[in-house]
Amino acid sequence: MELADDPLEEPARQPAALAGGERLKCLRGRMRWTQPQLARRFQEVGAWYLGAPIWISSLVSMISKWEKDVIVPDSYNLNILAESLEVPVEQLGFPIDPHYVHPPRRATPLPLD
Repeated sequence: MELADDPLEEPARQPAALAGGERLKCLRGRMRWTQPQLARRFQEVGAWYLGAPIWISSLVSMISKWEKDVIVPDSYNLNILAESLEVPVEQLGFPIDPHYVHPPRRATPLPLD
């Protein structure tokens, strides 16, 4: 019997059955990214809006807490996270504020360094 390479493909672990943190971890795994790689991508996407924390270590800590469901991303970070992973925000499985309005994209990104 062959095991599925992708936990989201296993019948018992369909996306709807996974908590937000587990979904995030699986989506990150699909991209084959480490937490620092996702943090860097998050920082790059965030630079087009209001920005993201300058320290990758802060973002890695935040991502780790999201994946463990210790904390839930706020609406701004949730949208940046979805764009970073190239998925709709609903696919992340975290609560969504229906009244949140994401800021417009800047003409040029903020400098990262």
